[in-house]
Amino acid sequence: MTLFTRTKSLLIAGLGLLLGACAHPIVLVPNDATTLPAVSKINKQIAYVITPAQRTLEVTTPGGGGDKVRYFPYRDLEVPIYKALSDVFPKVQVAASVEEANKLAGVDYVLVPTLQTTSSSNSAFTWPPTDFSVTISSKVADIRGQAVWEGSVTGNGHAEFSEFKRDFPLAARRASADALQKFRAQLAAAAALRDGAAMPVAAAVQVSPLAAETQQPVAPAAVAAQAPAAVLAKPVEAEAASEPQLANLAKLEESKLRQGPASYEVEQMAKAAGCEGSGAWVVSSDASGETYKVSCKTGKPYFAACAKGSNCLAL
Repeated sequence: MTLFTRTKSLLIAGLGLLLGACAHPIVLVPNDATTLPAVSKINKQIAYVITPAQRTLEVTTPGGGGDKVRYFPYRDLEVPIYKALSDVFPKVQVAASVEEANKLAGVDYVLVPTLQTTSSSNSAFTWPPTDFSVTISSKVADIRGQAVWEGSVTGNGHAEFSEFKRDFPLAARRASADALQKFRAQLAAAAALRDGAAMPVAAAVQVSPLAAETQQPVAPAAVAAQAPAAVLAKPVEAEAASEPQLANLAKLEESKLRQGPASYEVEQMAKAAGCEGSGAWVVSSDASGETYKVSCKTGKPYFAACAKGSNCLAL
């Protein structure tokens, strides 16, 4: 690359950072480069709750230069939370409500996470945030609804222009990684989760989704109004998936989908097959299992079918 070409590329990138006062989309998914030390597992099964309203909740916070950034905290961190829980508990499941979680076979605990974020920038000329924070507050109850444990951690991330010019949400990624590491360590160190004793004051675990922009609790009626119906197509069997079926599944919008208990496994399968994507999403489901989609950076989606209690197969 010539000096002129390199200079031209840097100028174009700089203009992209400088232009326009608007809300720029970013993702909070941390990079997977960090290897964490093993922790002593808690011999309990846990389910965590991410509601449809939370999964589609878009939050807007300040960036730099008078601009803002927007993102989906619950959707972006659903799989990383699953990974963190899987490091601490032998079996982890995900549910759309506390009621659904309590009906899952073998579950000892139900965890309800609440996410809060902040962002800011010390730059008057570039929009990506230089500082970001992610707070994960957790309430854990047994299947009777008796509170067992609660905790909260905050992760912080900082990035300068020289770092984020090739990765705009770098401060957010670093904050997410820091929060998830602390979340994992806090759970592993919680003695109450190992002995299963209820807290002195019994309290039923409730879900309080955050409102976009203000991040204030949303009234139940408002949550019901903003939660779109789940998009579920007829499950595709691994041995009978046709091209038209896969084409129809590929058109489903990820913002209307959910992640499932096999999302992490399917995402790893996709990576092994050369597909880099941001999460594996359930596109169809029935009593026998689920079909997942990963949107690859190449533009071609990756599909896998996962039977309940069995392995996943690429389609």
